[in-house]
Amino acid sequence: MSETINDTRTAEPVVLTPELLRAVVEATASGDAAAIKELIWPLHPADVASLLGAMPPASRRAMVTQLGTDFDPEILAELDEDLRTELVRALGTKTVAEAVKELDVEDAAYVIEDLEDAEKREVLAQVPIEDRAEVVDALLFEEGSAGRLMHREFVAFSPLLTVAEALTQLAAPDSPEDYQEIYLVDADQKPLGFVPLSRLLRSPRSARLADIATDEMKVIPATTDQTSFAYLFEHYHLTSAPVTDDRGRLVGLLSAGSVVEILKEMHQSEVLALGGVQEDESLSAPIRKVTWLRFSWLFVNLLTAILASIVIGFFEASLVEVVALAVLMPIVASMG
Repeated sequence: MSETINDTRTAEPVVLTPELLRAVVEATASGDAAAIKELIWPLHPADVASLLGAMPPASRRAMVTQLGTDFDPEILAELDEDLRTELVRALGTKTVAEAVKELDVEDAAYVIEDLEDAEKREVLAQVPIEDRAEVVDALLFEEGSAGRLMHREFVAFSPLLTVAEALTQLAAPDSPEDYQEIYLVDADQKPLGFVPLSRLLRSPRSARLADIATDEMKVIPATTDQTSFAYLFEHYHLTSAPVTDDRGRLVGLLSAGSVVEILKEMHQSEVLALGGVQEDESLSAPIRKVTWLRFSWLFVNLLTAILASIVIGFFEASLVEVVALAVLMPIVASMG
């Protein structure tokens, strides 16, 4: 894939302002892709996602189309469901396939999980076989399960290795780029414990990993739903946890960063539910979808309001005689 627009960013925090939004919309309207890149390159993908959410639908679709292969695939992983689906279709299957190659497996699965089956097949057909197999494997797990959300890059060594041998292997070019723990596994790839990276670096080079490891860890089966493993992270203050398949083999890990995002979504859903807003409704959802989602409870509210007004009508004579009772009418209506 060509070089993305977010390879370098300024150290100063960038604030999304109405002026920035206006400038991006104007650059998009004039078809000036170079100006769009200059305006958004300092932004983190999450900020660009927020910017897209604030733009008019026609403008954001035009923007991602004009950027083409310069559109940072990390942005797709930061969008909500409705907005992501809208922009994925605007980008086209070829560009989305390129994005899938660049993203982590869990993010790639998140990007295409809501597409129609035919669209998924079209995207995956353009992805190399190895990457395709990993994404398909992730999609086989239930949405929101540990298997769908886990990171598939981790470090696992035999407990018989010494610290020096472990450090040599970690220096290899094919070693994962980002990790905090080294997991110890037996011959069947079942997790036995882990060694924090900081402890590994401070330990004598001749020490064996088994001697400096801790076995106090919470192992999460890949089929565990997000509510259950989010509780484990919150209750036990975990920073990460190994994920195992149905045979108990280590297949991935969950990080606190992913769980924090899940807890945020769960809290947001609870707050929206208090206002009668359904879980799958978002600010970027099409008007028809929002109307359909809200129609049922709005219709019920209308019926109860009508019923309240009928009840009030039965006491019309009393209201005429005691006008002060009219003060209570809004209360009666709201109780409907």
